[in-house]
Amino acid sequence: VPNDDITGINLFALNTSNTSVKNEYPSEVTILSGGTSSATGSAPVTNITPPPAITYPTGVFTVTGGTEGTDWEFDNATGTLKILTDADLEISGGTHTDPTGTYYGNIVIADGVDANITLSDINIDASQKTGNVAGISVGKNGTSTITIKGNNTIKGGGNGAGIQLSDNDASDGESTVIINSESGSVLDVTGGTTGAGIGAVKGVSAQASNIVINGSG
Repeated sequence: VPNDDITGINLFALNTSNTSVKNEYPSEVTILSGGTSSATGSAPVTNITPPPAITYPTGVFTVTGGTEGTDWEFDNATGTLKILTDADLEISGGTHTDPTGTYYGNIVIADGVDANITLSDINIDASQKTGNVAGISVGKNGTSTITIKGNNTIKGGGNGAGIQLSDNDASDGESTVIINSESGSVLDVTGGTTGAGIGAVKGVSAQASNIVINGSG
């Protein structure tokens, strides 16, 4: 913050990592700081406690079915709901607002899992998250069946796809996603800035992946 009385002098400056502040004074000024005197022009560096990491509330998603910790788990540090088994799960939510702010979640299906999930009025917006984050990421070596119920919106973030299949090749094993829909239901899915709506992340082939979309009967 410039001092109005001493032109061009910054009395306080952050270091490059924004974790501490340094008091800067002209060399001719004697500084009394913490009971010590300094005539070198720099007072002792005072560390600043970084802001706390975001903790995502569990209310970002509502999961019906299965057992938490066995069939699914929620990472409060990233807002990611991870599907661990083939248990039948119905998932709603995806975005949660409370007095502390708005929180945006995403879903990851683990490698080797034949997931069976129903999306019920989901609103996932991974474009609000940092990095190339898919709205829903489908792991390798599995067939995931996704049933659409109600009105569902999914957005990828960065180069991530809305629904992203693994970036594998045939040697890693195929991944398949089957999308079914209940009558009258809607799925609006878009990729990030350069990501596919349903497919692979930018610059990566999903040639060993399969996408099956069935309309409602």
